Amino acid sequence: MSTLDDLRRWLEGENVPGLPDRTNIWPLNRLVPRAKRPSRRQYKVSDDGQDAILLFGKHKGKTVSQLAGEDKGYLRWLMDGGWPMELKEIAEYQLERRRDEWEGLL
Repeated sequence: MSTLDDLRRWLEGENVPGLPDRTNIWPLNRLVPRAKRPSRRQYKVSDDGQDAILLFGKHKGKTVSQLAGEDKGYLRWLMDGGWPMELKEIAEYQLERRRDEWEGLL
């Protein structure tokens, strides 16, 4: 039976008795599934580049500026996920803009 130290050494690339020979197995990165990324454009950016309409998910058909007022958590999810930087920047801009509007009312 292998110890945790044996497993650690094996994961670092060392051949350890009792564990599969590292030269005869697939690379470990093939065993870890890749994060799903959009296969095609799933949003459309406005002409001024400051907003986008979503073409997927539960908020399909809504703009990022609408979501900044309705569902900030969803925009934070977009910003943390594997989405293109363009969409993340639009979400960040709209959240910041909405925050500035609220501060102006106080």
